[in-house]
Amino acid sequence: MQFTFTYEDIRLWINNFLDMDIQIDAFKGDCGEMIVTSPDTGVRKLLPRGYRQYKQYFSIDAFDSKTVTINILCLCASDERFNTLLAQYVNHCLMADVIEQMPRGGIKIHLNQIALIRDIELRSLVLTEKGLEVGFAENLNLYEHLRMLQQLLRAGYTRVCTIPESMPYHGYWFSDETLDYTLMMAEHPADIRLCASVHVMEWLEVERKLFKGTFQPLHPTTDIDYRYGDVKVTIPLTIAEKEINATTITRNCKRMQEEIEGVISTIINHVKIKFGYETR
Repeated sequence: MQFTFTYEDIRLWINNFLDMDIQIDAFKGDCGEMIVTSPDTGVRKLLPRGYRQYKQYFSIDAFDSKTVTINILCLCASDERFNTLLAQYVNHCLMADVIEQMPRGGIKIHLNQIALIRDIELRSLVLTEKGLEVGFAENLNLYEHLRMLQQLLRAGYTRVCTIPESMPYHGYWFSDETLDYTLMMAEHPADIRLCASVHVMEWLEVERKLFKGTFQPLHPTTDIDYRYGDVKVTIPLTIAEKEINATTITRNCKRMQEEIEGVISTIINHVKIKFGYETR
């Protein structure tokens, strides 16, 4: 099987999972230049200018089914220190020993330590004009996971990740500027669900007056549950396309936001009643 990460995809993935920006320019199939930039946000604004961006040449030296060895050209001691910090940072973010430092600027990436692709059996790895082309042994689940994450990131969603295997359901978590979503996958498309929730702040002092029947959904297929101060809204994923794509996700998220608007209006009405205002 083959999956292509465009260079913009790589930037989106690195930004999503590692909170860094990276630009890659390929020279040929196994080498290129990378520019790693720290986002100019929060305390990172105070970093010395020389620590905000790092430009370096790299080459893909070797790979097997589970590892990739990359050589980063190190011209001075500061380059070596950067490699060390980069390895430590990536391993910290992914909570695993993903990057192993090798002598003379080499780093080995252990693919089987990355939860999402730990079952991959790598067959090929080539830098092209389009992006990084990855060939691997047939694995439909892995391909679908990569495709779904790619769709969500390309659609502009943030905090995108797969739901850990320890959870009782599988799927994806992602966010936009409005809500955090849970996409619960299933074997049959009709059983796929999209969920979001709203917390009723305790200081409103209305949570004890609410119950499941308080909230009326806009659509008959929507389920609204209320427990322990959280209003959870679940809708079946409406799929009008050949497969789940950005259009599918955007349309269903818009419907979810409409349902959540109704939930918030209901909460506001109960607050009005508490203070003696008439509701309309």
